[in-house]
Amino acid sequence: MREARKAGLSVMALTDHDELGGLPEARAVGAEEGVEIIAGVEISARSRYGEVHVLGLGVEAGEATTSPLQRVLTRQREARKSRAVRILEKLEALGMPLTMEEVKVIAGEGSLGRPHIATAMVSHGYVGSIEAAFARFLKEGGVAYASREALTVEDAVELIRSTGGFASIAHPAFIGTNGEEETIALLQGLIERGLDGLECFTSAHDRAATTSFLRIARKLDLVPTGGSDFHGTRKGNVRLGRIREGARIPYAILNDIRVRMSRRKGGSLQAEP
Repeated sequence: MREARKAGLSVMALTDHDELGGLPEARAVGAEEGVEIIAGVEISARSRYGEVHVLGLGVEAGEATTSPLQRVLTRQREARKSRAVRILEKLEALGMPLTMEEVKVIAGEGSLGRPHIATAMVSHGYVGSIEAAFARFLKEGGVAYASREALTVEDAVELIRSTGGFASIAHPAFIGTNGEEETIALLQGLIERGLDGLECFTSAHDRAATTSFLRIARKLDLVPTGGSDFHGTRKGNVRLGRIREGARIPYAILNDIRVRMSRRKGGSLQAEP
């Protein structure tokens, strides 16, 4: 939150993977720093095209421990741990032993995932970078890759909407669709389940991808959303609150999200300056 203030951000969505636990601290420090916090989550889901990440914004109703959203996220985190065990077994067979304890230390209190394993691989000198760890070993199809149980992307969208939240597909360039037609077909099916937005502005997209996804969002009447996809030092080339070439994400995007949510509830909402 302090780095967000230094970066000149007025509002930030905290969207940890399969985890809501950081929100209370983020809100407390955000209030001190003058940074508005949007409650969010990034749910890792599966589709016929591979893994898809679904952003949930404004998921206020999902913070209670016993809520349907929290129960699902708990199962998601347990599945992450089980997958990590299988990945470590494969790495050991490849002559790159790691312990679960050291990976958990790297993950801290967050959801345990492949980036933490990649960080451990770098620290042992098995690979030269996190990108190299994914490219050869940890990405889908990599020699140490292991799949995990996950929600379908349709169920993830429905779950977010059931909390009153806004559902958007994160960095769609990473989805394994073949061209715009397949992407549109996937999104149309998700709109029927309650999809609200498509992340067009992100550090994961170059200008051509941004232009393509903006065209798709307009065609399907999806709100074009944006986020830096900042992961701290694990993505050293990504700056908090910035996308490609240092561009900022306009506040108008948040207004569009709020207007869409207000219309859904049958109310009216004045856009903020």
